[in-house]
Amino acid sequence: MKTIFSLSVLLLMISCEPYKDGIGAGLINKDVTYNEKIPPMQIINPGQDSIDVDNDSHYDFVFFKSPKALLSGFGIITEILKKSDIQIFMDTDNKYPACLNYNDAINSSSKWSENAQKKYILQSYECGSNDCFLIGNFISVTNKYLAFRIGDNFGWILLDNVVPGALSIKGFAISK
Repeated sequence: MKTIFSLSVLLLMISCEPYKDGIGAGLINKDVTYNEKIPPMQIINPGQDSIDVDNDSHYDFVFFKSPKALLSGFGIITEILKKSDIQIFMDTDNKYPACLNYNDAINSSSKWSENAQKKYILQSYECGSNDCFLIGNFISVTNKYLAFRIGDNFGWILLDNVVPGALSIKGFAISK
């Protein structure tokens, strides 16, 4: 009986480790180093700001809010520039960074961008001959996660993006 109980406890402990090869978006535990931004970092149009997620004294990401000419007036584009050797979790079309919910898995089997330094659209506009429409995965979002990978470490950035208002960086985490 004692053996069955011990085996049951062991199986339960193993099953409670859903992120052995990664982390969960928004999860703060012993496996990640978390940096909360109080107050949140606000980036308004036009503006930019940067974060260093791996604490190596070099900025890893630069966020931008800037005007974009439309057919009748201006809109606002929200972008992120990542340095080389960092990958961003991409959507299924590999066109824009994926917008994750709390507890979504971030691991090696996720769809990752290339390593080269590149700027990505979080939210913008695309115009045809008669109208313009919003593009990107971070259109008027609150408490969403942008995931990244640096070598064998996974991380996430918690953000809000209000169109046409501010981009708010609330915090970020990276696996240990």
